[in-house]
Amino acid sequence: MPRAATAPQRLTPGWLEGSIGRARYAVGFAQTEEVSSVFRTTSSGVFGTFTGTRSRFFTLGGDAPLASRASAFAVATTTIADPDTTPGLLSDWSDVRAGAYSVGLRFRDVLRDGDRVGIALGQPLRVEYAEADLAVPQALRADGGVAWSRERVHLEPGGREIDLEIAYGRRLGRAGSMSTFVGIARAPGHIAGAPPTAFAGLRLSMGF
Repeated sequence: MPRAATAPQRLTPGWLEGSIGRARYAVGFAQTEEVSSVFRTTSSGVFGTFTGTRSRFFTLGGDAPLASRASAFAVATTTIADPDTTPGLLSDWSDVRAGAYSVGLRFRDVLRDGDRVGIALGQPLRVEYAEADLAVPQALRADGGVAWSRERVHLEPGGREIDLEIAYGRRLGRAGSMSTFVGIARAPGHIAGAPPTAFAGLRLSMGF
């Protein structure tokens, strides 16, 4: 199922922020309406076609200071998608429920004044529940056609990706900044048995 080239058709956001003592929290809600995709993933041909999807995202996050230069954070997102499809080998989809989370620590003024270090453990968005009817060939009829039946199947991935990431950022001069990260992913792509994969990135920005 290739990723869709188009972005969601419509986005409706909502956000609530507050604090409890020195800890801060945020609650978010968004609704997207996609055309011909689910989570920007398309399906067509014999598998059936996604004709449209309405997804609802709920996010809860917060952070709390641990010391003068350290804090802990956590954020979790759950989403429920209602896909519309045309019949194919897969049809009559249930709601598709997915989730992601991240927890970690942030530090500032570690190597020099104003820099930042973060350590995070998290799961990228993963489908936690999805069902559909699968068309299964049963026998050849007398006229040479195929007799089909439908079975209800689960479509969740067999693995669960967990990422461990370390990031560092600092300012460069008066108008620039640099951030970099390295990490390792267990069961990348939520594929059971997939070997761990390392990843890294670097971003430089400069204002004028």
